[in-house]
Amino acid sequence: MSTAHAAHELAPAKQPSLFLTVVGGFALLALFLGVGLLFLGKSAAAFKDVDAQRETERWKILEDVNAAVKKTQEEGPVWVSKEKGLVRISVEKAMQLEMERLKGRKPHPANAIEAAPAAAAVPAAASAPATPKPASSAPAPTTAPAAPGSAPAAPTASPAPAPTPVPAPSGN
Repeated sequence: MSTAHAAHELAPAKQPSLFLTVVGGFALLALFLGVGLLFLGKSAAAFKDVDAQRETERWKILEDVNAAVKKTQEEGPVWVSKEKGLVRISVEKAMQLEMERLKGRKPHPANAIEAAPAAAAVPAAASAPATPKPASSAPAPTTAPAAPGSAPAAPTASPAPAPTPVPAPSGN
């Protein structure tokens, strides 16, 4: 037994031929590509079915919305909330009502600042005494001169208070 075993060890290993390796590689590649295309073809068809179904659903929803809008436009005013006084009307009717309301109003300036506060400030300034007040015994505050190239010093006087806004007249 030992001689048969030794002969087996010395025999060179048989290598597969290059031709069979190349042919087997192409066969496996073709198999994988075929299976992949089979699944891609089925999934693409499934997406087409889903897209067609979604398109049909969207057209139905659009028809329902258009029918509801048309019904709303054709019907008269409808109470949304009687407690709050809200009524739903068409846009055309609302524009007609607003134009009638605006035609009955007198035109007035659209700005929020009225001329009356500005006119009231002028007499107050005119009533100030023309003679200067006597200087107090406290020395006037002095400021150090600004360095060349720097920004000028901020004034020390406080600004005048802003006038209070006057409500616009109600033209109802």
